[in-house]
Amino acid sequence: AVMKAYGKLQSDMTPKRLMILGAGIFQLRLIRRARAMGYETHVVSIPGNYPGFAEADVSHHIDTTDVDAVVALAKKLSITAVVTTGTDACVPAMGAVCDSLALPGISSRIAETISFKDRFRTFQKDCGLQSPRFVTAARVDIFVDKAKELGFPILVKPSDSSGSRGISRLESPEPEAMRLSFEAALRHSRRGIVCAEELLEGLEVSGNAFLWNGRAVFLTVTGKHMDGLIVRGHHYPTNVSKETEDSIRVCIEQYCEKLGYANGALNFDVMTNGNDVQIIELAARLGGNGVTDLIERAYGYDTETETIRMAVGEPPRPVETQSVYPCGSVVFGAPSAGLLAHMPTIVELQKTCPFVFDMIAQRELGDEVVPMRHNADLIGYVLFDIPEALTWRDCADTLLENIDIQTS
Repeated sequence: AVMKAYGKLQSDMTPKRLMILGAGIFQLRLIRRARAMGYETHVVSIPGNYPGFAEADVSHHIDTTDVDAVVALAKKLSITAVVTTGTDACVPAMGAVCDSLALPGISSRIAETISFKDRFRTFQKDCGLQSPRFVTAARVDIFVDKAKELGFPILVKPSDSSGSRGISRLESPEPEAMRLSFEAALRHSRRGIVCAEELLEGLEVSGNAFLWNGRAVFLTVTGKHMDGLIVRGHHYPTNVSKETEDSIRVCIEQYCEKLGYANGALNFDVMTNGNDVQIIELAARLGGNGVTDLIERAYGYDTETETIRMAVGEPPRPVETQSVYPCGSVVFGAPSAGLLAHMPTIVELQKTCPFVFDMIAQRELGDEVVPMRHNADLIGYVLFDIPEALTWRDCADTLLENIDIQTS
C-alpha cells in the first residue's frame, strides 16, 4: 500500500508537458489556456519575433516542418500531448509525434493525406468523393501541358503550404502567366510539387468542428470574406441555411470515416451551392484569423481548452447555448514595405469604432513589414461586435478606414 501511494505521488509530481507547434498569434490562446490548465508549455518554432515565445514556459527553436527534429524533441521531453492551431504546416509533425509516442490524436498517415493538397485530391478521387478536377507537376513544362486540360480559369497552389502562400488564379493559358504562377507556387512548396485545379462555383465558407468517435459533436460554419485569394475576415452568425449546415456536417463525418479520423479538431473550407456541398480543404487543427476568438464571443465556447482535452484523450464538452452573438474579425496589413512606424492602440481604435472588443497584433513598432500578398503577411486582426442593423462589411470598412498603419 505504501509503495502504491508512493507511485501515485511520483506520478502526480511528473510535469504535464504540452508541446505546442508554432509561436505566432494564432497559438497564443492555446498557450494561455494550457498554462491555466496546469500544463508546462513547450513552444516549438523557427526563431523570430513571435509573441508565443514570451508566453510559453519553454521555447525550442526548431522548424516545425522538420518532422524528425520535432519527434526527437518530443521523445526527449516525454511530452503529454501535442497540439497546434492556425497553420497546416505543423500538422504532419503533429501526426508523427502522436505515432512515435503513442499519443491520442491524428496519425501521420491521415495528417499527410489532408495536409498535402495533391494527396488530398487523390484521396477524394480514389474514394469517389466529389472534388474539383486537378493535375500536379514538379516541372513547368509538364505543368503547362497538364493544366491546359482543365480549362480556365484555374487555381494554382503549392502542394504543402498554408496562409494562401503561393496561390494564384489563372484566367487563360498565356505561357508567361502560367510560368510565373508555377514558379510562385513552387517557391512555397517544400516537396517541390505544384497543383492546379478547376475553379468551383458557389459560396465558399469555412468552419471548425470537433470529432469524437467519428461524430461531429461540435460544428460551426463562419461567414468567410475574401479579397481575391486573401482571407480578410469572418463573422457569426453564418450566412448559410440550417439545411446547408446539416449537409456540411454529414459530408464532414463521411470524409472522416473514410480517412479514419475519429477524434480531434477539424478546420474546413467548403464550397456550397444550395444544399450541395463540396469539401475544398480539411485540416486537423482550429482556424486562424480570429475564428476561435469569435467562437468564444458568439457561443461562449472555449475551443482551445477543448482541443487540449481531446489531445490527452478526453471528450470535448458540449456547447451550453445555441444562441449566437453577432461578431466578426477583420485582418489588416501594411500599406507599403518598410519598418512599422505607427499602429493604433485598441483604445485609440475604439474612439472611432466603439464596437471593437479586441485587437491582436503579430508585429511591433520597428518590425519590418510588407504589403499583404497572402495571409502570412498580416500585421494582425481586429475583433468586433456587429451592432444591430449593421453588417460585417459595414464594420470592416469603417475599421480599415480608421486603422492608421504607417511605415518608414
